[in-house]
Amino acid sequence: MEGGMEMRKSERKELETLQNQVNRISKKQESESTKLVRIKFIGVEFDYDKVQTGENKVNAALEMGYVVIDNFKTESGLVMVMGKYEKEKEIRNHLSAKTKEEYR
Repeated sequence: MEGGMEMRKSERKELETLQNQVNRISKKQESESTKLVRIKFIGVEFDYDKVQTGENKVNAALEMGYVVIDNFKTESGLVMVMGKYEKEKEIRNHLSAKTKEEYR
């Protein structure tokens, strides 16, 4: 009987170890999970007088944390599709703070 009881204790210990690993992985995934929160469409015209303006807008968006998602060719240049991603945890914290602020 003791052999069976020892096995149960070892099984419980193994189960506890596996549960801890699952919890660590879940927390890591949650902290790394991102969500698209903003999108911009920026036109870049291939005209000598206008190309610098489009380039400046794209660079400014990059500095603000936007990334290029896609681009589309047009007759006069490109439309850059840019998105800003945030960690879901930060979004929840921001929304929670905003909601608290609204009810004060």
